[in-house]
Amino acid sequence: VLLELDPGRRRLFRDRLPEAEQIIYTFLPGEETGRTGEDSLTYEMLNGVLHER
Repeated sequence: VLLELDPGRRRLFRDRLPEAEQIIYTFLPGEETGRTGEDSLTYEMLNGVLHER
């Protein structure tokens, strides 16, 4: 469903989600990942290989 929203509306939706100790999101290539916490781990898949950002 979030893929159907433009970036601004998608951001507003994500900002309304409650705080949680662990959340997993997936994003399309080039998509804004939004806010990440200081202790967040972010990975990306490049040519079939998982890389930490």
